[in-house]
Amino acid sequence: MDSVSRGEPRLIGQADLEGSITEVKPSLGTWFETARNVALFANEGGTYDDLVAYLRKRRLILRKPVT
Repeated sequence: MDSVSRGEPRLIGQADLEGSITEVKPSLGTWFETARNVALFANEGGTYDDLVAYLRKRRLILRKPVT
């Protein structure tokens, strides 16, 4: 926004990044919740096996689903 108000571009610095931390909210949590459900309950034919492996490695899936 500083570039817009000044009318000229400027480089982003460390202070800009640190300032944005309080303004920007991460959105991956919601995506991972949805992806986890799809991977657990709609993984016919192993389409989402890579995603399941990733989620297990990151402990976002704690146990194997009951089938």
